[in-house]
Amino acid sequence: HGKVLFMSFKNTLYSIFPWLFSSSARARIEEARRPRPYITKFSDILRVMYYLEKVTLIDSHDRTVATLPYHDVLPLYNDRSVVCIMKHDYSLEDTKYGFTDGKGELVIPIIYDDADSFSCGLAFVEKYGKCGFIDALGQIVVDFRYEETFGFEKHLAVVQLEVQGKWGFIDLLGQPVTPIAYENVLSFSEGLAGVELDGKWESIDQKGRMIIKPTFAQVHSFSSGLAAVKLNNKWGYINKMGTVTIPFQFDWTVKFQEGLAYIEKGSKAGYIDTSGKMVIQPSYQKAYNFDDGLASVYKKDKFGFIDKSGAIIIPIIYYVVGDFDNGVVYAKHKGRELWLDKLGNEVANPNQQTIDRVMLSERQHLIP
Repeated sequence: HGKVLFMSFKNTLYSIFPWLFSSSARARIEEARRPRPYITKFSDILRVMYYLEKVTLIDSHDRTVATLPYHDVLPLYNDRSVVCIMKHDYSLEDTKYGFTDGKGELVIPIIYDDADSFSCGLAFVEKYGKCGFIDALGQIVVDFRYEETFGFEKHLAVVQLEVQGKWGFIDLLGQPVTPIAYENVLSFSEGLAGVELDGKWESIDQKGRMIIKPTFAQVHSFSSGLAAVKLNNKWGYINKMGTVTIPFQFDWTVKFQEGLAYIEKGSKAGYIDTSGKMVIQPSYQKAYNFDDGLASVYKKDKFGFIDKSGAIIIPIIYYVVGDFDNGVVYAKHKGRELWLDKLGNEVANPNQQTIDRVMLSERQHLIP
């Protein structure tokens, strides 16, 4: 949801067991711990800069557009951005959420206990312990009656009626399109969603019709026409007809991305293609999805990056790595923070260059 800063418990857990977190999660926690400045995307034409306890919108020429009185700002979706104000030493307990427009001007009051970005014209919000949905004007479209929701995706939203209660799907008018009767659900992907009923997982279509019979102990969402499923404590893959295409042989699997999926056999991780061929042999403690041709891997308590042939492109020597953005990635090595390009060469911090230009521009405006 909108709670994008990290709770003290997560920081404590991370300090003790950093290997429990994915590479991107580790990077986000490290980023949250770092003293500002840093820069994130706000819209196609604006970015958010955090610097000296200020939150500033800047344009493509690194000029200040507005200084915002919020602690955090999420990217713009449907011309609305989730913003929050935190109290009591950045505790999430007293955090309140609202929404701005594309100029950073507040359009929906900061009155909610939780919120998420707009999707399909509606946004999930929480108030007094219950969840509902509002439109871009802040009008309530779906009443506050749900215990939990994950927001709309492809015009359907996952909702839960009671604590530890049943799950189902509603449409944009708040009308159920499936029974609110499932023990667990996944969001729709490629037209199907996994749902758990009486301890077994099946797949349904967007009208709630059963497409794949309840068989499996656990499932993942479909990707590239295949879904990872678990049976008798092993993972394999099925197609949309429910036919097993990759036999049950793995201890862990994920959905395919860029034609490959990482798997675990025993205590080692590697990669397979959609035919089930082992493209990169299991040799890592942890492995992560490919993105733009590279994937981060974890070995001997360090991170690096490999390509789809398994060749090491960025040495496995870093304590933490992030995700590539505009061809560069944040990393940490022997206590030193640095930025790398896709060949592993150290490059200047792109955020710092922008911050220097913004600060120079602001100082020039102050000169009489």
